Amino acid sequence: MLLQRPNARIVAIRIGAALCFAAAIPATGAAQTTEGPSKPKPSATAPLPPTRPADLPAPSVAPITPPMALPSPGAVERPTPSVVEAPALHPLPPASRERMHACGVEWKAMKGSGAATDKTWREFAEICLTR
Repeated sequence: MLLQRPNARIVAIRIGAALCFAAAIPATGAAQTTEGPSKPKPSATAPLPPTRPADLPAPSVAPITPPMALPSPGAVERPTPSVVEAPALHPLPPASRERMHACGVEWKAMKGSGAATDKTWREFAEICLTR
């Protein structure tokens, strides 16, 4: 009955193929690791290189420079850390929220037109907020 529909035959073939593949794949898990062959452990030391043939000339090696002498611990002077002072903050004049917003809109318009190329926001705000 199942094989009478055209799609049922394809489904049956796929199920059969899946069962064949499932049977071909070995089971994984702890049971296999104890029963399977053990892997050889890698050697803790690297293998030695092959011996050099006697008829090869010796390689030329650059002379080894002696290491620099280290100064004694008492002779090393540590630089004293310089104290860097933070720049003094110059607060803007007090203004209302509406005035700050109006100055910000005016500043954006000046930046957009190119009229504020030689000014900074702080310079502009000090003038704008006191108006």
